Amino acid sequence: MRWIPLVLVLAGCGGLEDMVVDLDTPVLADSGLSDTGEVPADSGPGGPVGDTGEDGDPDTWFLDGDDDGFGSTAHSVTASEAPARYVGNSVDCDDEDPESFPGATELCDGMDNDCDGDIDEEVEDLVVWFLDFDGDGYGDPDLSQLACAPEEGRWVTNSEDCDDTDPAISPDEDEVCDGEDNDCDGQVDDHDSDVRDQPTWFYDRDGDGYAGSSSVQACNAPGSRYHALAQDCDDEDPAIHPAAAEVCDGGIDNDCNGVADDNDSRVTDQQRWYTDRDGDSYGSTAYLSRCEQPSGYVENNDDCYDSNSKAHPDQTSYQSADRGDGGFDYDCSGSEKKRWTDKTSGSCEYDWSNLAWELKSEGWTDNQVADCGETEDYAIDCTLIGYIDTERRTQECR
Repeated sequence: MRWIPLVLVLAGCGGLEDMVVDLDTPVLADSGLSDTGEVPADSGPGGPVGDTGEDGDPDTWFLDGDDDGFGSTAHSVTASEAPARYVGNSVDCDDEDPESFPGATELCDGMDNDCDGDIDEEVEDLVVWFLDFDGDGYGDPDLSQLACAPEEGRWVTNSEDCDDTDPAISPDEDEVCDGEDNDCDGQVDDHDSDVRDQPTWFYDRDGDGYAGSSSVQACNAPGSRYHALAQDCDDEDPAIHPAAAEVCDGGIDNDCNGVADDNDSRVTDQQRWYTDRDGDSYGSTAYLSRCEQPSGYVENNDDCYDSNSKAHPDQTSYQSADRGDGGFDYDCSGSEKKRWTDKTSGSCEYDWSNLAWELKSEGWTDNQVADCGETEDYAIDCTLIGYIDTERRTQECR
């Protein structure tokens, strides 16, 4: 059955002026398709043509809005001849898309391209979808499906993920030192020229277990002589390293702590230097431990009294005054040695050969030796008349 639009024919007019365009009311007319849905053999370049008008009767023409040769029922006119962009069929299912019309190739685009009522069926451009399990934008090459649109889940059109269980591994990631192929280029850690954040390894040139400043960058230590820290302050000398003992050796920093010899509290073999307050080159028992000799200090502690420069082990002179502490042990022997120890016999004898009086022996009178520093009479000669001649003498000691 065919519905015919209401047509008002204006008297006295003909041709295109005889047509009335009904733009608001859909027109159900013959579609131009055969009972099988195929385009009839008498179609024009864009589909079946309307009446040529040779019989003089007006026909219905359908607007071909997308110029693909097929019209739709959206807009139609009745005229004896087809107006521009009007065709004699209404089989276009999308008259705004020139790629959709009967007989067009069905594409994977969610549209009914061939106007057969089905969408994305029997298409030739199916897409291979790869599962992106970890959601990093890159798919697993071993898990795929062929479809216009993927099933529910994460699917992408690339298969570049080398570990789809780890979102930190994909071609977009930087290669880092972790034993994994982070950027999926087939190379791992140091074998990948793009690797970043390689630690610095310092070389132990002298083999003392501590590295100097020479270094390389690598994910892993290149050998047993490479260390994470540069701690050796002299990598040419195996005796110098942080675990070495600091010794007195002329200012060398043996233990690499930045200070040497006396400036290092860890120094082990400082010498004892003894105070020489009186400057006689002999020290007392007071001392300092130092690598180098301090001013006012000597190597020995042989001085028995360090406040008098005359008191020292090499003293051979006798002194009449005590050394300052009441003692007279000037030679540091541990005892006081008196210079004059003789006592006089107390008599003079006449020497006829010399015709003179002679003292039998010099010495202290009163038959007593004077103590150190004590002044007493000391017999030294005889007078002309045979009396003992004395002098006041102070006993000297050392």
